[in-house]
Amino acid sequence: MGLQCSIQNGGVSPPGNGLTYGSHFEWANPTSKDVRLTGCSGFCTADEYYVPAGTLTNPGLAVAQILQNPPGPFTFAETPNEWNTGGTPRIVVNPWPAAKNKDVA
Repeated sequence: MGLQCSIQNGGVSPPGNGLTYGSHFEWANPTSKDVRLTGCSGFCTADEYYVPAGTLTNPGLAVAQILQNPPGPFTFAETPNEWNTGGTPRIVVNPWPAAKNKDVA
């Protein structure tokens, strides 16, 4: 299993891993509904992703890739909305863009 990012909370699996610039990952959908993600062009190579419903034992998956130099924002929308963490659906890419562009003296 490679990196997976949950469409419900933005968490990355396996634990202890994170998304980095240029990394390949899979959107993971553990819900019983097909979900369409939109507005991903600020951080991914595609603007939209169709993530099929999961089964009792496996999440539905859709292959994706983080841009090498993402302009942001790192937010997206879901239809239907299965985000269950509160706030706006988002991901975190490490290092955060401010750190990547920080001057080193």
